[in-house]
Amino acid sequence: VDIDQDIVNEVNDSQPPFPEPELADRLRAGEDNLRATTDVAEAIPGTDISFVFVNTYRPGSSGYSLASVESAVRSVGRCLSGQSGDHLMVLRSTVMPGDTRTKVVDWMESESGRNVGEDVHLCYWPELTALGDIVRSMESPPFWLAGEHTPVAGDLLETFIKSWQGNNAPLVRTDVASAEVAKMAINTYVAQKMSFVNGLSRICEGVGADVDEVTSAMGHDPRINVNYFTAG
Repeated sequence: VDIDQDIVNEVNDSQPPFPEPELADRLRAGEDNLRATTDVAEAIPGTDISFVFVNTYRPGSSGYSLASVESAVRSVGRCLSGQSGDHLMVLRSTVMPGDTRTKVVDWMESESGRNVGEDVHLCYWPELTALGDIVRSMESPPFWLAGEHTPVAGDLLETFIKSWQGNNAPLVRTDVASAEVAKMAINTYVAQKMSFVNGLSRICEGVGADVDEVTSAMGHDPRINVNYFTAG
């Protein structure tokens, strides 16, 4: 489901709506099992799992905007109102710690009239991929991180992941708040590494050293992981 009709049309035509290596191949390979729509009410009934994956970026702010998350969650909740049977909603967007357990739960319960943790289940499954590497890192990630509102929700998500994910990557299951903080910590740590190596590059330029040789030497220290450790 997307609110942008152009994106819906492109997906239904098996055309990637944005450039990403291997995405076009995956869309063509799965076209018989994939259908896009702008209508949430058309998509949610009869499904077991819904994934909320919307933009939360807020320019010029240290926080995240929940406007799109709220709209999507409320839409899913309204579709589940009056229905019976288990449904798992998985939040994939980056949010601030605490937002899932409080705001997202409140939005879902107020719209659906159902209790999250009983027959409506919730997980926070943060996105840890990078642009240009999304397909590979989805199919063969080093690990998955999932925050479960209840163990039942975690079991449902784990069953889904293991049904298609091929490299048996470990699934790290935590409570929701821990997963939210871990997502923030990973983002921050990687950003610090890139900032550090770019500062190191400026030092090397000043003294006539080769930053690539410096980082290569540093990489022999087992305490230092050299991923995302290239100047520039």
